Amino acid sequence: MAGRIDRGPRRAARAALSLAAILSRELGPVLHVLLAFVAFKVALLLGYVVRHHGLHAPILDRRVFSDQLRYAAPLGVAGALYGLRMQADQWSRPRFFPGVVRLVLDRAVLGP
Repeated sequence: MAGRIDRGPRRAARAALSLAAILSRELGPVLHVLLAFVAFKVALLLGYVVRHHGLHAPILDRRVFSDQLRYAAPLGVAGALYGLRMQADQWSRPRFFPGVVRLVLDRAVLGP
């Protein structure tokens, strides 16, 4: 159900970004549209928090936050290292095998 709810705004964002890119052919207006969608989503999130949870103090419980950080930090570090490994693999291939990478890129562009 959550996937269906999220598809509408995502499609609207894609359409607006595409339209801004096609009509302006510049990066500036596309970034402005993207910034407007970010601001809209932050406003929606803030409205949800105010309506359903309120903005009363304390907003952050130190003990709960530290427990959550202790739980989530290893997963975040593992994800970051995995992403870095993928990037390092992409960086090292052209450095050590320039002819092979050139051949693969030419084949991808000029392929069947």
